[in-house]
Amino acid sequence: MNKFNTLQYSRPILLGSIISLLSACGSGDSSNLTSGRGGAANSSLSLDITDAAVDNAEEVWVEFTGVSIQPSEDGEDQSTLEFTFAPPKRINLLALQGNNVQSLLDDEIIASGSYDWIRLAVNAEQDGTLDSYIKLKDGSEHEFSIPSGSQTGLKINTGFELTTAAEFNYTIDFDLRKSVVLTGGGEYILRPTLRLINNATSATITGTVDAALLSTVTAGCSDDDPDTGNAVYLFENIDATPDDIDNQPENPFSTSLVTLNTSGEYVYTLGFIPEGEYTISFTCESDLDDPETDDAAVSFTGTSNITLTSGQTLSFDF
Repeated sequence: MNKFNTLQYSRPILLGSIISLLSACGSGDSSNLTSGRGGAANSSLSLDITDAAVDNAEEVWVEFTGVSIQPSEDGEDQSTLEFTFAPPKRINLLALQGNNVQSLLDDEIIASGSYDWIRLAVNAEQDGTLDSYIKLKDGSEHEFSIPSGSQTGLKINTGFELTTAAEFNYTIDFDLRKSVVLTGGGEYILRPTLRLINNATSATITGTVDAALLSTVTAGCSDDDPDTGNAVYLFENIDATPDDIDNQPENPFSTSLVTLNTSGEYVYTLGFIPEGEYTISFTCESDLDDPETDDAAVSFTGTSNITLTSGQTLSFDF
């Protein structure tokens, strides 16, 4: 795939740019932050995407064709900002776990002010084209559709404020564990659960999991493979009762797969978590967690309360 993508921006008062799909550093010109139309000040916006992983998949690819951003009604110019990716950006979301991200917008200069929502445009239909698809651990590939996604996009109804002459970095968390659904007809559907995170006020949780918690003998896990079915679930508020993903109260705020590192430790990372109070817990039965049903078989251990502050990296071991 071409390393560079031409970003076409439909509002002539702002700057278009050519950005690297994998770029992590800013390409904007800070002098443009104070030279908006009519003397109005601008801000710099970077928008990345990350993911909470899902079991039983090797790759999950989504093809993004653009981003729309809607100014608030109280602004002087309420025209929707349209960024079009040419060519589209096809991103493997499973490669974006923990604090790993991939850029959608990189230091784009836009007018300061309030914004109501962001919409991601995608190609995702059951049309015989592998633009958005899932690759399972058995090597098979299955295209998936996002209901109305190709027509209306994926909308994040989270408002945000860009203050004058400042640089802002936001991340969209695309939670696959809550989103991938296998229908009774054998088709894969993606019902995205999206969160917009201000990187400046987010925190990270990282830690290890004792190997004894991964065993069918010592922990009653769903299988004998210590590399499958293991995940850390994070719930909003303290003293929350851990539960599986079922679109009911106490759904996890975020999850992280547990993986084996090069030092022989089982580790996890929860990235881009807003500051606040949470309940954290571990399960070795995450492979039984169907987001469409209440799965009583999913049990949890090591449940604890934690508090996160902006910029913190909290170490928590099970």
